[in-house]
Amino acid sequence: MGQEGMTPEVAKKFKYWQTRTIIASMIGYALFYFVRKNLSIAMPAMQEDLGITKGDLGLFLTLHGLLYGVSKFANGFIGDRVNARYFMVTGLVLSAVCNILFGFSSAVLVFGVVWMLNGWFQGMGFPPCARLLTHWIPPTQLATKMSIWNTSHSIGAGLVVIVCGYIVSLGWRWCFWFPSIIALVGAVGLWFALRDTPHSVGLPELNQKGAGEAKEESSKEFKAFVRKHVFGNPTIWVLAFANFFVYIVRYADDFRIFCRTKDEAERTMKAVTQWLMERLHLEVSPTKTRIVNVKHRYSEFLGFKMKVFRRADKYVIKSHVGDKQLEHARQKLVTQAKNIIHPRKEKHERGEISLYNSIVVGLQDYYRIATCISEDCSSLGRSVMTVLTNGLKERQGSRLVRNGRKLTVFESQKYGKSKSLRYVKGTDEPVYPISYIRHSIPLSRKRAINCYTPAGRKGLHDNLKINVNLMLALMRQPIGNRSVELADNRISLFSAQYGKCAVTGMPFLTTDEIHCHHIKPKKYSGNDSYENLVLINKLVHRLVHAETVETITYYLEVCNLNKKQMEKLNALRLKAGLGEIRGTQPLKTNKVDCNRL
Repeated sequence: MGQEGMTPEVAKKFKYWQTRTIIASMIGYALFYFVRKNLSIAMPAMQEDLGITKGDLGLFLTLHGLLYGVSKFANGFIGDRVNARYFMVTGLVLSAVCNILFGFSSAVLVFGVVWMLNGWFQGMGFPPCARLLTHWIPPTQLATKMSIWNTSHSIGAGLVVIVCGYIVSLGWRWCFWFPSIIALVGAVGLWFALRDTPHSVGLPELNQKGAGEAKEESSKEFKAFVRKHVFGNPTIWVLAFANFFVYIVRYADDFRIFCRTKDEAERTMKAVTQWLMERLHLEVSPTKTRIVNVKHRYSEFLGFKMKVFRRADKYVIKSHVGDKQLEHARQKLVTQAKNIIHPRKEKHERGEISLYNSIVVGLQDYYRIATCISEDCSSLGRSVMTVLTNGLKERQGSRLVRNGRKLTVFESQKYGKSKSLRYVKGTDEPVYPISYIRHSIPLSRKRAINCYTPAGRKGLHDNLKINVNLMLALMRQPIGNRSVELADNRISLFSAQYGKCAVTGMPFLTTDEIHCHHIKPKKYSGNDSYENLVLINKLVHRLVHAETVETITYYLEVCNLNKKQMEKLNALRLKAGLGEIRGTQPLKTNKVDCNRL
């Protein structure tokens, strides 16, 4: 029984519980990340406080990850047989308890055991959510609403970094206690907000027949189903291995550097390669690191291929979809077009058309910045329309017609003016035309301002509004025993702050005036990262760290700060563990042994 067969009153009540379940499960799963991703924030402070090595921490994380993977697999079977509400709340509470115990511990062995247990309980988060969504969301809406729900883990991981980033100054243990308190409060909320199935609140099930049959299945039949359709399904194994490698390689950095001559390109490649290896300790792929003359051959980059052509008295760049990518897109579209002609049982015709349209939108959105995208998409369109036109023929004529249902706002804006738009008769669903696309210019600034011409470079330098000579002098200044990271970030900060003090707003005049202040002192797990540094005037820097009344009074007179500048100064003092300055008297506070000048 779907939503279509419900009375208006029942449908309204079902919609309310459906929305409530999606929101509650999103919040609940986000809270699992509160008691999972907090360790990465606390690790530097733990190392300094307890002397724990990176090897020990790496072992915690490895064992945690392995047990988490096993747990998701095992709890997936358990989650299908128990109440999802009870299961999810139990997992969140136990994860929070593990975090509380972790915060009270100091022994490496205890850390390892507790965090492994946390890995197991973390695996109790997703299975009940999957069960809840399939019970409350019809199959036709599942993909859309599941994609919305899937943002929950990113939200949770992002928020816990912000929260723990602020409270780590209180001590690394609070990075485990505070998120645990939030998780426990959230678990109470989940208990009251969630319901396992529509039947538990007096609503009809989405598929009562399927549920009844599932209950009547014997254990032997279920095991046979799992062996055949799960373990014996090659698609499942391919997806599993693909997901495994996705978690190994989450980020890739590819870039192209354009030079005028071969000699210039060789020198640039050598310098950049050496800098990446020596300064950043990054390995450079020898197969990808090469010089290509784009006047004579195409150069491929992130699925695009580019070549330079002469036009009148200048050169222009032409870009296409890469050869491999174009052929892959063609096969993908043709295969899905055949699925529209012969729909799969689980998808039906409307589902196949929807999937085809999503592929079209994805390809167009990614490749539209190619200058010759219309040519490439026209080629794809001819291949696809040949399949659809021939496959959807009937005795009464073709099922591809020009009229169908009313287009949505998105469809009207994107394809409303296309003469190639067709509908499948019998479904009234539109088939998005892959050939209807225009090149989109990926520019967000004036073309005249660039790195490639003398006039363009002058425009960049003029817009910087900084003392370039002073920045060059700062770059040449010896760093002594300080880290390379601090030296690099100092230059970046000088540019970001437009060569001005972060407190007074006055421009620096000499390199001696420029002091690099650690927002969180290194003595208390502060580091040389960009986020932890700020450039301030030498005299202001001394005032930030001043503790005695005499010193504070002297530098207040010398600096002569206004009300707004004093607020910025006090903000830095508070983050350094010192009291605010009111007049000439600091507030009483626990003095911290900060890095002295």
